[in-house]
Amino acid sequence: MNYELIKNIHIASYLIWLASFFISIYFFFKIRKATTDGKLGLMRKERLFSTMGGHLGFLGIFVTGGIMASLKSGPKFGWFNFADYGWLAWKQVLFFLAMIIVFAVVMPGSSKLKRLINSGGTTMSEIDAQWSKTYFFSLLVYTIVWINTLLGLVRPF
Repeated sequence: MNYELIKNIHIASYLIWLASFFISIYFFFKIRKATTDGKLGLMRKERLFSTMGGHLGFLGIFVTGGIMASLKSGPKFGWFNFADYGWLAWKQVLFFLAMIIVFAVVMPGSSKLKRLINSGGTTMSEIDAQWSKTYFFSLLVYTIVWINTLLGLVRPF
């Protein structure tokens, strides 16, 4: 496989994930200003764009990162190589942590939010609380993605 092509797909995946961060922030401010009538639709859209961008970015990074770490051509980074590539090993650890947060909290939280929005007997305060909780953990994942991006750009150690 061509290392440069895989690396470029890897970088594009990060850019997709980071773009979804900015879209999510945009919707955050729209949701904060919205009346009750408009809030539900904006919450749905925020979750949709965060989910789409997160899934595309995650899958692209996961697949291409695995390929790059395993390729015979290109740099021989390997897996969790703290001695030679500490910056990359920490990226891998942080990515694994983000994966746990997404699968354990964000995805179930988004599903619960969808059920609350679609059920007729839920109060807006319950929906707001669930969206806020899910959004907080999404921001935590986005923060990890930003740290990983900086580690990849700067390669400090």
